[in-house]
Amino acid sequence: MPRSREPSCPIRPCRGFTVAELFVVILVMSILLGISINVGSGMVRQAMVARARSELAAISQALTLFKMQYGDYPQTDEATVLFDALTGKIGPGIEHKTLDPIGRTFLVNLSYFTVTHREDLSSDNRGKNALLDPWGNPYYYIYKVPQEGWLNPSFVLFSYGPDGESNLKPDNKGRLGDSATTGANADNLYEPALQ
Repeated sequence: MPRSREPSCPIRPCRGFTVAELFVVILVMSILLGISINVGSGMVRQAMVARARSELAAISQALTLFKMQYGDYPQTDEATVLFDALTGKIGPGIEHKTLDPIGRTFLVNLSYFTVTHREDLSSDNRGKNALLDPWGNPYYYIYKVPQEGWLNPSFVLFSYGPDGESNLKPDNKGRLGDSATTGANADNLYEPALQ
């Protein structure tokens, strides 16, 4: 008669985790989750800052093209007028004359930007749209406003940054003052460099 095979080692009963072991595992997992969330949110913030800097550079380049085409930058401190100028709806000067839609020149690639009303991009309505930074605020632009006394040959352009706050108003030379990098302005992103 054949001999039955018996296990060479005895089977041990299954032992579960103790409450203390479960607590330690949950604690370690919570710490790791907290660290990964903090690292992730920091990376998201850095990506948004990089995007804002890239968009500021693109707007600055579009403004340079506008000046080359029309002889001056758009004279305004309104985000909607800046949008209309860079999308070929209006020309230079304080009067913001409407341009002929035929041959309209888009100086910015709108597919890379967030705008306030994407559904109105194809319409000729003025004053409806603005270019928004990654935090949903219009980019701040000013040039020759008020018309009299503006001595800066360039414009002022910046993003309010992650907190969406700023208490800056350029003087007639286009300078932002000593508080441009402190307090509510500490997280603002500038283009071109502070003057």
